[in-house]
Amino acid sequence: MTRLLVVSLTGASLAIVTPARAQLCTGAASFARRPWQLSTAAAYNKDVKSFGGGLGLGGPGLFLQFTAGRTTYDVFDASSFDVGVGGGYEFDLDPEGVLHLCPLVSVMHGSGPNDVAVGPFVFDLSQNVVAVGLGIGAVTSRSSPTKIIPSGSFAMVITKAKATDNSSGQSSTNSETFGLLEFGVGLLFSDVVSLRPNLGFTFGIDQSSTTFGASMSVNFGRRVSHPKP
Repeated sequence: MTRLLVVSLTGASLAIVTPARAQLCTGAASFARRPWQLSTAAAYNKDVKSFGGGLGLGGPGLFLQFTAGRTTYDVFDASSFDVGVGGGYEFDLDPEGVLHLCPLVSVMHGSGPNDVAVGPFVFDLSQNVVAVGLGIGAVTSRSSPTKIIPSGSFAMVITKAKATDNSSGQSSTNSETFGLLEFGVGLLFSDVVSLRPNLGFTFGIDQSSTTFGASMSVNFGRRVSHPKP
C-alpha cells in the first residue's frame, strides 16, 4: 500500500515540493527590487494531478517560500492536502547577469488521502517529502520588457509514506529516494510577472512517468532603502 502511494507522489513532488521556484535561476522574477511573490503551480501525469499556491519573501540572494495545495491520486480516487516550505540562495555566475545558480531545498507534508479501501481494510495515508537540489537559469533575451529564461533543476527527493489501519490503529511506513530532473522556459514580463511551462522526469523509482506542469508568479512590494547616517 505505502509503496503504491510513494510511486504516485512523484508527480506531486513537481508542483508542491520540488525545490522552491523563485528567482531568475528558476525562470521567475528576482526578489532584488520587489521582495514579495505570489505564485501558483499545477502538474499532472498518468497517476496524479496537483495544484498549489505559494507566498515568497526574499532579497537579491536569499529567499523563502511557503506553499499549500491539493493532490488528487487517480489510483485511490481521493486527494491529499499538502503544505510545504522551501528556500534557496541565488548566485550570479557572470558579471553581465546572464547565468544564475541556486542551491535549493524544500520540505512538504501531505495529509491524506483518507478512507482508502483495500479489500476489507480501510487506510488513512500521509507522507513527508524532502527535496534538495540545484537550479540554474540563463537570461537569454534582455532587450525588451519580456525576458526569456530557460532553466532547469536537479534534486534528490526522499519520501516517507505512512498508512494507518482505521480499525486496528496499526500503521506501517515505507521510504523511497529518487532523482528528479526538471526543465522549463520562463517568460518574465517587466521583471514582475512570470509564466513558466515545464517538464519533469524521475529516475530511480519504479513506474515513473513524465510530468507536465506550469507555474505563474507575481512579485510585488518595494524594498525599503535606509538612508546613510
